[in-house]
Amino acid sequence: MRGLLLGAAAMAALLAGVCSRLEAGGKTVARVSISAAAELKGYPVLIPLTPAPVPRGTPALRSPDGGRTDGQLVRIEGRDFVAALVDLPGSGARAVYEVSFDASPVRGASRLEVRPEDEALAVYAGDSLIARHNSTHPFKPYLWPVFSPGGVDVTRSYPMRDVPGEDQDHVHHRGLWFTHGDVNGLDFWGEGEPKGRTVQRSVSVSSGPVCAVIRTVNDWVAPDGRKICEDERTQVFWKTPAGNVIDYRITLKATEGAVRLGDTKEGTFAIRVPKWMTVKNGTGHILNSAGDRDGAAWGKRAAWVIYWGPSAAGSTGVAMAEDPQNFRFPTYWHARDYGLFAANPFGVRDFTGDKDRDGSIEIPAGGSLTLAYRVLVFDGDPEKAGVPAFAAQAALRRPFVVTLP
Repeated sequence: MRGLLLGAAAMAALLAGVCSRLEAGGKTVARVSISAAAELKGYPVLIPLTPAPVPRGTPALRSPDGGRTDGQLVRIEGRDFVAALVDLPGSGARAVYEVSFDASPVRGASRLEVRPEDEALAVYAGDSLIARHNSTHPFKPYLWPVFSPGGVDVTRSYPMRDVPGEDQDHVHHRGLWFTHGDVNGLDFWGEGEPKGRTVQRSVSVSSGPVCAVIRTVNDWVAPDGRKICEDERTQVFWKTPAGNVIDYRITLKATEGAVRLGDTKEGTFAIRVPKWMTVKNGTGHILNSAGDRDGAAWGKRAAWVIYWGPSAAGSTGVAMAEDPQNFRFPTYWHARDYGLFAANPFGVRDFTGDKDRDGSIEIPAGGSLTLAYRVLVFDGDPEKAGVPAFAAQAALRRPFVVTLP
């Protein structure tokens, strides 16, 4: 777990340079140079491909010493990427790879797989369930349950399932989800009438040796049936040495006219953790990248936040971080001691208490807004792993890749 959180702290210093080229036979498509301030093992990266069409064969990363790292071709919002888990030496030293496509089959069977299960899409790493994507709920799609590598569910079961002794407040807090409480004046955060609904229109999935991907298109619908806007979401699931990782990217599109995302604390990218992990009703803790702890983390701006507590696996938790390219980075966090844990860049007035400020943003007609986050679900104690030592070093982010002509 420490490795990927160190990655979170060091990713602001991560640079991946990609020199695109095509050789005879069209096999090698890029040279990749990646450096990081910290040593990272099995760090998930997405390397953009510039050639079109993509060569046939199996993608792989080859190091100068002849080592091979399996890759996987994935498509995100119309762009092709090679997904891979790479080792980085740290201390600014560079790991160099060639990205190639060859006839060699991927070693072993598909390691991450999306399967239909219980009216949902279940994501497995081998026989271990990572999460289920649920889309049949009338008000929003969500991930539930979400598991650590040790099989501990880090999401509250209510209201999907009754668990004796579990907190049963806020019926709209379902697993891991994205909505907002003020979209053109309509409430999509809550549930019931008169609330807005986020309705999944289409879904596509891919499985592979490196990651699993769920892509959806969703309509945001007013109580009277009018479509307000739509979004495109990509959820990439990884199994890494540090824990299970979910990369969550959403693009909100103003397809029906301008969209105003209003200033409210009720939002936006969120998870509800179980009672045993909470600060208020359990024995858990909250810590953010600025060093704010437990209840003091509410409403504060931070690059990442960790929520963890003692579990059947010893200690288990969730780290959530945002891409520094996000709007209004570092975001405000609606991180509650009772278990809600949400990144919300819009609720400036509520979080600061300054009634003269307005955190609203308007997406013009035909425009879009993209937000990206990483979720790390881990077993272990982050404080024993040394979180305070690197908590101030900033943010987790997707690798910054420079493609050269």
